[in-house]
Amino acid sequence: MKNLLLILLIPVLNLSQTLLVPDINFENKLIELGLDNVLDGQVAYNIEVEELDLSESYIQDLTGIEAFPHIEVLDVSYNLLTVLDLGYVLSDVLVLNVEMNPLLSFLNLGNINTILGLNITVTNLSCIQTQNVATMQWAYNSFQSFFATECGCTNPEAANYELSAMGDDGSCIIYGCTDITACNYNEEATNEISGLCEYSEEYYDCDDDCLVDLDEDGVCDELEVSGCTDSEADNFNSLATDDDGSCYYIIYGCADEMACNYDELANEDLGGFLCDYPEEFYDCNGDCLLDTDLDNVCDELDNCPENYNPFQEDFNFDDVGDACDGLSLNEAQQKRKLVRITDILGRGIQEDGKQKIRLYIYDDGWVERK
Repeated sequence: MKNLLLILLIPVLNLSQTLLVPDINFENKLIELGLDNVLDGQVAYNIEVEELDLSESYIQDLTGIEAFPHIEVLDVSYNLLTVLDLGYVLSDVLVLNVEMNPLLSFLNLGNINTILGLNITVTNLSCIQTQNVATMQWAYNSFQSFFATECGCTNPEAANYELSAMGDDGSCIIYGCTDITACNYNEEATNEISGLCEYSEEYYDCDDDCLVDLDEDGVCDELEVSGCTDSEADNFNSLATDDDGSCYYIIYGCADEMACNYDELANEDLGGFLCDYPEEFYDCNGDCLLDTDLDNVCDELDNCPENYNPFQEDFNFDDVGDACDGLSLNEAQQKRKLVRITDILGRGIQEDGKQKIRLYIYDDGWVERK
């Protein structure tokens, strides 16, 4: 991943005299150690320094440490380093402590033959780059698999896959969805592109199945619409998904039990328009509701309801039937008194006259033609 060019390194450094130190905490530490005197983002090249204790200094970037190529003891523990490149070191032996750098993911030991006291506790290291793999593996058996001649991304699926890398340093970049709640969540993804994640619709899971569907009808409970689902019903609801028993079917006919054409199945009679009722005092068969004398004349209409008189004779027009007032035609004639006799022109004549038509007028208004 990181190949260091050591050719002409020393001459370049000698000519430059100073190196950039962008991390202010690093330079403050150098000033504290008497290796620098001005906080100006630079440090002078120094081949005399053999030991550096930079521990517990909140250092994130050790750029500029190349100014001390003959270092033999280096303690950078308890810092915030992400990368430590010691490829510049010219010493064959180095006592090194990098523990408690939780973000440290790359360590290059370069050509150093022997590393003493190496402690990588609480770091993010998974690969340590060195030109002396066998020696390091023998010295540090507990994490011998970490050593490789080149560290980098060894995952062919990664965007930054390095064919030449011999050890994986955890730097692989795999684009994918990193949201565990998404349907296309990729547990191996390290980087996410905006809009890449796919989510299920509300109320559904990633297989398009309802999260809640108590009646197992394929419609999520939150989306259920109650109503009549029978297309034959008069109140059919095409949007309804859950039949609530409200379906009704219009049956036209008379729904009034008092009507003659009552239909017990009917539920719509158009406000009674479809109902037929009997005439007053009669039933639906045309028979009287009350007919005491059984003469087929209803009591309410009978001029003599207690006596059989189907013809309703009422000779004297007093609204009391002859059957009730005892008056018959002969009796009436016997009681009447003749007042006068006239011809058809109203002229008085004698009963024994010769007129062919005679009109007999009685005192009760009765007129008889003879």
